[in-house]
Amino acid sequence: MIGLNLRRWVSMLLMCSGVSLIAATLLGSENPAKQATSANQGAADEKVVIPPGKENLPAEDVFKNVEILKGKPASRMPGMMTALNGLLGVKCAYCHDVNAWEKEIPTKITSRHMFAMIGDTNKKYFSGENPDPITCWTCHRGAAKPTSGQQEIMAAMQNLPEDRKKLIADITASLGENKDKPAGEVFHNIQFFKALPAARLLTVMNVYTIALGVDCSNCHVIGAWEKDDKPAKRMVMTMNHVVADVNAQLFPDQPAKVACYTCHRGAEKPVNIPK
Repeated sequence: MIGLNLRRWVSMLLMCSGVSLIAATLLGSENPAKQATSANQGAADEKVVIPPGKENLPAEDVFKNVEILKGKPASRMPGMMTALNGLLGVKCAYCHDVNAWEKEIPTKITSRHMFAMIGDTNKKYFSGENPDPITCWTCHRGAAKPTSGQQEIMAAMQNLPEDRKKLIADITASLGENKDKPAGEVFHNIQFFKALPAARLLTVMNVYTIALGVDCSNCHVIGAWEKDDKPAKRMVMTMNHVVADVNAQLFPDQPAKVACYTCHRGAEKPVNIPK
């Protein structure tokens, strides 16, 4: 029942004008291993109360210090807050002072930055798609802090399919003394990671297969690796820009915290709504 209610609220949010802002709120330090169901149990003790007769007034006329829903009916506020409780696995007090809802606290300020970032990302890279492909759920899956997938990827690297192990071993052996040279000098048509040692690039390619749950042939023409024939390879190039852009907006001058695995979790297409 919790999952169904969460999906209903997200569906409603996705149908709302400007809902692209309701997304990817990378907050705090909750355990990223939490799943949606457990994260939503006892989600919110507080409820948003709208004074009778004011449901259709603009949200900023009913509540103080409103930005995200400015110009929208106040009646949308309870549903939005309930959805965010479930999508991030937090209670209202995580982003609000429940004794002074309008007060600015760090997580509330951060969430607004995240809303702006995800709205910009959907518009810039996925303009015209309906519903928006990136939402809070895409990254969070019921946890306040999304995972970068480091532990999951490290475990998967120890259990690669035998055919992929052989392919990587054969390519590595063919590099010979070139294995430590920049990948841009060794391989053809390298758009990213040009300065990375050639042998290290193979590890990066393995990470892609794990993050997206695919094999090398999904994006590449085997034996003609430099070709850009496959749509999946072109999409990965676009998504590399997305990841770099998001990290630059959210974490300037810091190590990257958002990676392919953050959204994909081993699936070629990320999930934007709870199932």
